[in-house]
Amino acid sequence: MFGQAARLGFTIAEVLITLGIIGIVAALTIPALVTGYQKNVTVESLKKVYSTLSQAVKLSEADNGFVSDWDIGAGHNLFVDYLLPYLNTAEYCVLSECKSRGIYFGLEGNKYVVPAGPNSVDSFPGGDTQTWIVVLTDGTMLYAYQSLYHNYVIVKIMVDINGNKGPNKMGRDIFSLLFLTDSLLGSPDTADTIIVRPGIYFEGFGLERTQLVDNSKYYNCNKTSYAFTCGALIQYDGWKIPKDYPW
Repeated sequence: MFGQAARLGFTIAEVLITLGIIGIVAALTIPALVTGYQKNVTVESLKKVYSTLSQAVKLSEADNGFVSDWDIGAGHNLFVDYLLPYLNTAEYCVLSECKSRGIYFGLEGNKYVVPAGPNSVDSFPGGDTQTWIVVLTDGTMLYAYQSLYHNYVIVKIMVDINGNKGPNKMGRDIFSLLFLTDSLLGSPDTADTIIVRPGIYFEGFGLERTQLVDNSKYYNCNKTSYAFTCGALIQYDGWKIPKDYPW
């Protein structure tokens, strides 16, 4: 190579300087390109699972009537009875069974642990017999458990868009959604509500952008909080990950 450079009138020093410049440019641009690609994959995967869950609700309504008419009383599990049959699953199990089968949904390497409150991570929210782990055919994992939200029955669904692959972090590949059975939605610690149709929503849907990123709340989308509302923020910003996103 250096012989050819000499024939073209370049000195070895000039060639080395040029290669050095190319290396510096590559070092500056390649990480940004990789990050941009990762963000695009995250957004597209998030849109896909949101669509998948929303479609499952529609299919279930076609068979079982409107959500408001579903039987969610004692002896019924909203997720298992009305959503699970309409998902394309590779495998699924109740949490107590998942443990014996080695199937887990983990946060940053901690098996069966998802964030659930302001006092650090909370393992097994929903309980061993009321929480389900589902692996979809595309590798997406769901961690679903029935709960109460403003005294209404809901299903909280933690979604890991790439399964057990890393980084297993909230706001990166794990996001929080709610399946609402009633037209009530608002901030968990305020009385503010908006009217929505029962269905699938990102946690934090309906809040203003400043509320979604407010670092005074433990559940919001920022670098010091649990990042529950990051899915709602991505949707709010037109299915894009903005520069101020806590990536």
